[in-house]
Amino acid sequence: MVKYYLCNEETTGGYLLDISINGLNTHYTQEGAGDNILLLHGWGCNVKTLQSISNLLKTKYKVTALDLPGFGKTAEPKSPFGVNEYASFVLSFLNILDISKTIMVGHSLGGQIITYIATKTKHEATNKIEIPKIILIGSAGARPKKSFKTRLKIRLFKIKRFTLNLPVIRFIFAKSLEKLKANAGSEDYRNASELMRKCLVKVVNEDLTPLFHLNTIETLLIWGENDTATPLSSAKTMETLMPNAGLAVVQNAGHYPFLDQPAVFNSILKNYLF
Repeated sequence: MVKYYLCNEETTGGYLLDISINGLNTHYTQEGAGDNILLLHGWGCNVKTLQSISNLLKTKYKVTALDLPGFGKTAEPKSPFGVNEYASFVLSFLNILDISKTIMVGHSLGGQIITYIATKTKHEATNKIEIPKIILIGSAGARPKKSFKTRLKIRLFKIKRFTLNLPVIRFIFAKSLEKLKANAGSEDYRNASELMRKCLVKVVNEDLTPLFHLNTIETLLIWGENDTATPLSSAKTMETLMPNAGLAVVQNAGHYPFLDQPAVFNSILKNYLF
């Protein structure tokens, strides 16, 4: 059963809406008119993060931006989601809104989900969505090789965790174990709930590189040259392996080129879509 709720008045040319998908309260926005564009944000973000992109695109397109499960005003999933589950959720969302054809724009995690949809699920008979173009911004999906320093840090953490989990030691050094867990992982991991930490581990460990060659959709890659979260080397891997991909590098920008260099980013987007 699908339920729609209008939760706010019109603010920026569209509406802030909630929809119930399989009992999961889901928040999204729609702005503008014309052909469809779907915006998917990255980890730890929400529809507001991509508002500047929506503001540009809504002058020509009908832009739908979705808070992914566990972010913004959308409820956490009932069990840990990986890329497959997020992709299935997005496809269900589009089906419920009766969007059968849409350009897709994704940042970071959002790009990883779109890549999965454009490759694996695209070849499933149940997937009827038509995707004319996709735009991946600092997209996750290609796992960069870990440096020796990083591998050593992970190894030491696992040794400490194993030692502190031994029955007697765990009883004596319970606080040390909690401190170790609190200091472990990235800021995203530390700030997440227990369930969303499991989601993060799943999506981070999913390497989509073997699927890249299946993406035959026209693809624009937009990357900040100083991106440390998803390094430029990942973009170059995608450009090499995806048959119809082109790369635009934004200088003096990091993981959020649309925020770091908005004028340059908007120029790239307009040249491609307008």
